[in-house]
Amino acid sequence: MLKNKSLIKIFLIFILTSFNILKAYSQDEVGKIDNIIGKADLFDGKETVELKKGDLVHPSDTIRTKENALVKIIFFDGADIILYEKSELNIKEYKVDLESDQKSLKSIFENIKGKIRFFVKPDKNINNDVKYKTSNAVMGVRGTGGFIVAPENATETQLVVTTGKVELSNPSTPEVVQEVKENQWGKIEGDKPPPPPEPVTPELIEALKVTLPEGFDTPQPPVDEEKEEENDSKPSTPEPIVPIEGKNEDSEFFRIGPMASFGFFQFFSIGAEARLFQFLGISASYGGISNFNLKNYPSLENRINHNNNNTPIQDTSGNIQHLEGRVVIYPFFGSLFIGTALGFRHLQATVEACEYIGQFGNDNSCVPLRAHLTVDTVYFAPQIGWMSVFDNGFTLGTELGVQIPVTSGNENFWSEILTTDQKQYSLVANSYAYQDFQRQIRDNFGDYFRSKTLPFWNIIKIGWMF
Repeated sequence: MLKNKSLIKIFLIFILTSFNILKAYSQDEVGKIDNIIGKADLFDGKETVELKKGDLVHPSDTIRTKENALVKIIFFDGADIILYEKSELNIKEYKVDLESDQKSLKSIFENIKGKIRFFVKPDKNINNDVKYKTSNAVMGVRGTGGFIVAPENATETQLVVTTGKVELSNPSTPEVVQEVKENQWGKIEGDKPPPPPEPVTPELIEALKVTLPEGFDTPQPPVDEEKEEENDSKPSTPEPIVPIEGKNEDSEFFRIGPMASFGFFQFFSIGAEARLFQFLGISASYGGISNFNLKNYPSLENRINHNNNNTPIQDTSGNIQHLEGRVVIYPFFGSLFIGTALGFRHLQATVEACEYIGQFGNDNSCVPLRAHLTVDTVYFAPQIGWMSVFDNGFTLGTELGVQIPVTSGNENFWSEILTTDQKQYSLVANSYAYQDFQRQIRDNFGDYFRSKTLPFWNIIKIGWMF
């Protein structure tokens, strides 16, 4: 009988111990992998395993995503995190207490690299103490959503808040704390304290927007249907925002592709366009036009036919080529740009005229004249414009500016008297009117392209940015 009692005690102790172990183990599990695209792994402090949908996560776990991968973690209290490609975070601590009178959530995520979207479930009855940490930033969250961008090997952390508010600070200067509210963004550079947050502009949203694959991000359940405050009634899942339109990480820093344009006084151009670090653009282009009526240039006809009754200009044509390099900046990291170009323009002009000969110019005989002029000009061209790059790389834009001549050189001029009548030829060659015609083309006409500031408008620029 005694032996049976001893066996019963041992059995009860075994059951209770097993229950406590299972309870402790179940408490250690803080969430699970709700969805995954591509390859990612989990390091638990001892070994690295490849992640699968449905896998559980625990404190001390480090999750890392590979190229072109997405991972969504749902925590058992309703919070979630999405890791974008080439991203990493460590779950240092995650404690939820919903049993006591002082309900609380305390969690710390550290060593954040890459890009993540976070959501902490707001609840007035729970004391949320959630911190996200990068190499140079600490973000305190009470119940909110947003995005953190912290490129590996970079010294800058960016924070975009879509709902609620976040306290942003640098551990090097913990006394300076900035509160980043809904629809604001903040940043920390190196060891500097965070500057005041700024509004999230439409240009910034356009540059940072990305759409998750359909069905990847399942909606969060309602937080509290009886919430009275307006902020608490907003959707729990914000619109996803991460840098550069869903392209891979390299495309955030460099994009390049062919470009063509057409417009007034730049005519047709082809070239290559590149964009670096979202705010800097460089390009090179070559273009021009053949047999263009130069009288279409603003006020040029007035220069060559002003007080010119003896040798009126009848026709002009020109071949124009330009070669230029351009540097612009995108001040709002969007589509609007300002900048300048340095260019070389080569003009070959042909001018047709005639000189009336006879006493007092009353004879109807008109001797044809032709003048040839080449002018090379170096110019710079301040400009402003709009360049939109779509998700698939298609690029469309427009630009407006002026060409301001800097220097000119390699100028050449010659003229012809187009008659076989020796008497007419002699009369024209020795006339003041012919000399005045040459002067007008050489000086007035040439000076227009040597020194006049000329407007231009590239009505459409179209191309592809890879």
